[in-house]
Amino acid sequence: MRYCEVGDYLTREEKLEELAGAVSFGGMMKAGVMREVVPNLWGDWVKQRGGTFEGFVRLGNKNEQDSPAIFGSWYSAGLKTGHDAYSFNFSRKALCGNIRTLKPEAFRDEAVMVALYSPYVKEYLHFSRETIQRVYSMPNIFPKPDTENLVICVSGVATKNFSVLMTDTLPSLTVVATCQCFPLFWYREYEVFKKKGFEKVKAVSYALMRTFQEKYKDRTITQEDLFFYVYGVLSSPEYAARFGNDTRRVLARVPMVEDFRAFADAGRKLGQLHVNYEAAEVWPLTFEGNTDDLNITKMRIIERGGEKVIRYNGGLTVSGIPREAWDYTVNGRSALGWIVERYCDKTDGKSGLRNDCNAWGRERGNERYVLELIGRVVTVSVRTMEILRGLPELGV
Repeated sequence: MRYCEVGDYLTREEKLEELAGAVSFGGMMKAGVMREVVPNLWGDWVKQRGGTFEGFVRLGNKNEQDSPAIFGSWYSAGLKTGHDAYSFNFSRKALCGNIRTLKPEAFRDEAVMVALYSPYVKEYLHFSRETIQRVYSMPNIFPKPDTENLVICVSGVATKNFSVLMTDTLPSLTVVATCQCFPLFWYREYEVFKKKGFEKVKAVSYALMRTFQEKYKDRTITQEDLFFYVYGVLSSPEYAARFGNDTRRVLARVPMVEDFRAFADAGRKLGQLHVNYEAAEVWPLTFEGNTDDLNITKMRIIERGGEKVIRYNGGLTVSGIPREAWDYTVNGRSALGWIVERYCDKTDGKSGLRNDCNAWGRERGNERYVLELIGRVVTVSVRTMEILRGLPELGV
């Protein structure tokens, strides 16, 4: 079969324009834009998988007959509400009202939690099996609102862009595409003398930890080290570039790279940055206009004089954003892009329910929250790119 690829992310008109330039099939042959495609061992015609990925260590494994995995079966998809307009809201008060309308008999105030809806975007959620379509195994990862845990959110199969993000907050299925969540701890429910509780155990396989110790001849490697190593490797731009076609078809796997400690240390630094983004230093930005009126309807990114600026509202523009801040992407979009996209005052067309991002700061006593968040995410983005540029090659 002969195949002409015109590139990703082009519009319909741009693709047709490129094809029209070749005039005919014969024209494309003469221009050398056609290439012969032969399916590989797995039947892939385009975006073919390589052979080395099959030998990497599995992250998760729900089937005990398969090869061992770092997290075994202790992982979960991000939660799926089935009705986000009711189940997520920037306002705790509005969320409680929405749930009382949706299922009044199921509402429990103690079930209201903070969740991560998109990268670097938190909202309130009513976390219960009665009000959420699919909780999957999330009750074993975040059983209570105050549960301490870390989770590596990884793109699932059949996704366009491989992505990864660490959080300490209950994640939605939308954090990264078809989000699969690999925790540092797993909480097993128990009942003793009619008293129920949760036993906290490390989710990383002890046996796989020993395998890594033997590989690197380093008995000091811990399960926590291996957890952060996974994050460091999966965050590597080289990993996404080389194995993105593989992760479209099977769940991500990790190689045993040449320098374990370099990736474990980088993963730990990245994790601290990404998890604690709300505490990051605010980057010194330029505010053009009125900083007294911080109400947001819909922010926009605009090009101006060779730089990208954020139109915060009709009276305020944020500039002075370093170019490298836009280079840090999660789930196919820059981290700043997610802030601009999600923090808005929106009314759902189907339900008529309002989700006003301004309520998040108001209810927390900080109406500058979103403006400061932009500066914090700029810092996180710049520091992330510094760490990623410092990574060694995988060596596999």
